[in-house]
Amino acid sequence: MPKPNPLRQVDGYSPDMTGPLRALPWADGALCAQTDPDLWFELSTDRYISKPNGTRETAAKDICGRCPVRQECLDYAMADPMLQGIWGGLTQREREQARRRAREAS
Repeated sequence: MPKPNPLRQVDGYSPDMTGPLRALPWADGALCAQTDPDLWFELSTDRYISKPNGTRETAAKDICGRCPVRQECLDYAMADPMLQGIWGGLTQREREQARRRAREAS
């Protein structure tokens, strides 16, 4: 039985990225651990929602694009379909679409 993922969003609560994220072997180089945790998770009280052009998501993806461990982060998120938020530069929906394309290609 797989271990529960400590970074999964529970009951609408976004985890503090600096806590459990640090337990991952590649996380020391993660730029997300140095930023506002709300940037990575869509919340019903998301203060970025009212801003034009998906500011929260765009800002998070920009940081991912510069992150030295982006691929490791994306690999981690691709292995866990229930993981919420932006990981490795992709939203949960984008990761599901990538998984679907990979299944269809095989």
